Amino acid sequence: MSKRRVLAAVGLACMVGCAQAEDSFKLYHWLVTAAERDSLMVLQRHAEAAGLQWRDVAREQQSSFAGYRQELRRQLADNSPPDAALVISSDVQQLAAEGLLLELDELAETEAWAEVVPAAVQAQARYQEHWFAVPVNLHSTNWIWLNRALMRELDVPELDTWDDLILALDKARAAGVVPLAIGGSAGQHLILFESVCAGLGGPEFYRRVFMDLAPSRSDLVLLEKVFARMSELRPYAGTLDPAIGWSQASELVRTGQALLQVQGGWAMAEFMHYGQEQGRDFECQRFPDTQGMVVFSSDLIVFFNTPEQSIGARTAFASTLMSKDLQGELNVLKGATPARVDVPTDSFSACGQKSINDVRMGGMRGALVESLAMTGANPASPRHAFYDIVSDHFRGVISDREALARLQLLWVRGSTPLPRTVLKGAKTSDLVGQLYDAS
Repeated sequence: MSKRRVLAAVGLACMVGCAQAEDSFKLYHWLVTAAERDSLMVLQRHAEAAGLQWRDVAREQQSSFAGYRQELRRQLADNSPPDAALVISSDVQQLAAEGLLLELDELAETEAWAEVVPAAVQAQARYQEHWFAVPVNLHSTNWIWLNRALMRELDVPELDTWDDLILALDKARAAGVVPLAIGGSAGQHLILFESVCAGLGGPEFYRRVFMDLAPSRSDLVLLEKVFARMSELRPYAGTLDPAIGWSQASELVRTGQALLQVQGGWAMAEFMHYGQEQGRDFECQRFPDTQGMVVFSSDLIVFFNTPEQSIGARTAFASTLMSKDLQGELNVLKGATPARVDVPTDSFSACGQKSINDVRMGGMRGALVESLAMTGANPASPRHAFYDIVSDHFRGVISDREALARLQLLWVRGSTPLPRTVLKGAKTSDLVGQLYDAS
């Protein structure tokens, strides 16, 4: 660890003079949609202004990041890692624990990152109190995106409560419009699920269940109500076509084929890429009963200990990523909140400014919670098992009680749940008893 701090200090000292690198600077990432490529151009322009010869390598997310992560692991195993990579919080913890990442403490201290980055985001970017990642934003997932013309046509109210949401979906269905734009992928289902959880239970419930992995008896009762609400939403979702990714679902809303979508802030970038404006063409609202709460993930960039690239080049790019200019320009395009709380908000849309205010207020009230869908919420979480359970339930493969039973076995066994054939017909009350007998 001390060796890394020395290297980082050397890199910081020569940041300006050493930014030029003989080889191109390789960033591995998942930015592949039209709007995401817009934001990538911002990264490239700022990197080149810092003296780096830019080269990016994109891979589309597959199976909830599985394909992306497998390819990154292959590069690491082949001793040919990129200079930097876009990752999520659990990746930071694992890669740092393996000693593969460049430590950024000297730069972070010099630029006072701890003073401007919310504590919840710092927890994602640090490992054992050391900085190993640069957070470039916060993406909030508990958003509803609506087609503005359909809102006016159907007289859709502000969706403050669950009843408001169901009323709006009923109006859309009666008008022959797709009420809820959502595809067949588990990732979309889990984003919807975590918003329902946040709205029904609030931040403390969410934190106990998904971040601490320590649900109480009353939490389990509430989770059964969550699955009941997911079942209530199912008929509004259409065919759950596996070919409809999140960006295709956004297109359905954008083109007036669907009323609304529950998706992260990146959906706003898709609307804006096609020239749409908030308030005229689309609208953003917090998922019912989650006002003041932010379920979030961060885009984090890590740097690998590669002798082929100079410390100065990597440190220069890390500094550039944390600059107020880049974080402002980038996140206006991405529909995200800057990771720094001191970025001017003038250029952000009303949705963007609301998100920034929610993050700042949520940080003070302890209402920032990690996304289960995007990060796992806890590095020890059996994340892919959550995907399977929630998606099986939303597609109607298993019942509310079977879904809850499978979730409970995750907490009991701390691993992949038993096959659903074992749980067929299981009584929820029996499994609640098993959970607390085991604990």
